[in-house]
Amino acid sequence: MPVAGIPIQLIRTYDTRALWASDFGVGWSLDIRNVRVRDNGEMGLSWQGAVIGSGLNRQYCLQATKKHVVTVSYPMEPSTSSSRHSAQPASLYIPSL
Repeated sequence: MPVAGIPIQLIRTYDTRALWASDFGVGWSLDIRNVRVRDNGEMGLSWQGAVIGSGLNRQYCLQATKKHVVTVSYPMEPSTSSSRHSAQPASLYIPSL
């Protein structure tokens, strides 16, 4: 699937013997070529809940316990890195699990 400006190849393959579910469902697999994505840890780890304020002014939020970084490398181009953070830094409501 050629895409202008992004030098990657996405290859989708179906195998009737593959009985596990993946991004496209049972039997399908996805291979990404010419691009490398690395992160410095598992996405759901290294976060902690915190309470800021008190009384009616109390807010609940997630705080990173370490820096979360994703690095994307393309062939013959410099790597691009970005940090991950909580999409909603604070809420007036108690988070539920």
